[in-house]
Amino acid sequence: MKIKNVTENVTEKRNYLIIREIKKNNSISIDQLAEKLKVTRRTIIRDIEKMKNQKILCRIGPSKGGYWKILPTEKTNRIKY
Repeated sequence: MKIKNVTENVTEKRNYLIIREIKKNNSISIDQLAEKLKVTRRTIIRDIEKMKNQKILCRIGPSKGGYWKILPTEKTNRIKY
């Protein structure tokens, strides 16, 4: 059980960092996020999919030329950059 809590904490912190980076630059790419957070591209994709399903984040427009929109929640409103 302790391992699960550690994994959840790491994922939660990474989600916080993803949201913070998107608040700084809403057109940031998945590759740029992966580089900044020092994780794989697949990890960022997985985290973003979870946040989309939780209605925290959505993509407006295409992969190239679009931008990220952070949906207002109590959690996302507390994140400063």
